[in-house]
Amino acid sequence: MRYTLIWANDTARKLRELRQRDGDAVKPFHDAINNLVRDPRPPGAVRMGGTDSYRLHVGRYRALYEISDGKVAVTVLMIGNTPVW
Repeated sequence: MRYTLIWANDTARKLRELRQRDGDAVKPFHDAINNLVRDPRPPGAVRMGGTDSYRLHVGRYRALYEISDGKVAVTVLMIGNTPVW
């Protein structure tokens, strides 16, 4: 099953800013986020408490995202450099 990827708030803009600033260093992170449509719970993802939110760490970048199995969607809530929050 393929999930829909939704960019919440200004996360897509933030990713563009990271790519402009850091160039190709962001590519593995960007690829990992895009791969969430096929596997929203990859081995490196960490579930945040008893919620449907997960944290994904790729290199020096982090993403916080939420999985909605009912809607078959992954919503990227926040991205950034270490530490993000």
